[in-house]
Amino acid sequence: HLVWRFAAPSRDQIRLSLTQSYRSPNVGQLSSRPALNTLYPVPGSNTTLSPDRAGNPDLKPERANGIDLAFERYLKSGGVMSVNLFVRDIKDLIRNVTVQETVSWAPVPRYVNRPQNLGKARVSGIEFDSKFQLRELMDDAPPLSLRFNLSIYGSKVEAVPGPYNRIDSQPRATGNLGADYKFRGMPLTVGGNFGWTPAYTTQQTDSTAQALSTKRVFDAYALWTVNSSAKLRLSLSNIGPQDSLSTTTVIEGDRRQVAINNGRTDMSVALRLEMRL
Repeated sequence: HLVWRFAAPSRDQIRLSLTQSYRSPNVGQLSSRPALNTLYPVPGSNTTLSPDRAGNPDLKPERANGIDLAFERYLKSGGVMSVNLFVRDIKDLIRNVTVQETVSWAPVPRYVNRPQNLGKARVSGIEFDSKFQLRELMDDAPPLSLRFNLSIYGSKVEAVPGPYNRIDSQPRATGNLGADYKFRGMPLTVGGNFGWTPAYTTQQTDSTAQALSTKRVFDAYALWTVNSSAKLRLSLSNIGPQDSLSTTTVIEGDRRQVAINNGRTDMSVALRLEMRL
């Protein structure tokens, strides 16, 4: 790690980091004991969308070398703004792959989903983050605290054809915007947060792709300070819920199979008394 601090009274700084990380497989990924798909029981065959699942005892750990470069700007009243750029080179990337195999638990070949090492991948991105009071930018502004972050990601798995050959579970971007307002002359604070993840597609193998829908989540709260040791908090989570859609497409020869999963989400309300002992 290397940190360069600007001359006083400025507290701004630049960070440079070189990293090497190691992620070993878990026990479930290494165990070769199969979990059979109940929709297509043995001794018959199954499909690519309904495979059996098993581990891979020959799985190697993932290794990654990375570099991070960040600039941090500190404001007078404790606020901070930062931007961070990073690149990671991954070796022996672990990903679940479905392949038709000759198996010991059935007299016919069956599709089996196992974790495999797919070789190299590269991940990069830029992250913006800020937290400050509006008064730090405008003298006559109301007592409003703001939070904002935006991350933009890119990745490429060499063993999978493009253009959507991303690593698993990595969206193109994520964003959050939050605010807190403290009323003058009242022990009341209100606030909220809006989170956003755009829709994206991941090409998992040569024949399999998964598309995830846009995700939007809005939360809000009200906090009443009873005294120095007791607070009453009302929280509303996932206001205006949206279902999460996942579409998996498998192309095998002249056949195309599509599976759509609709994940329902709901709003939740909580009233909590917080006491300091």
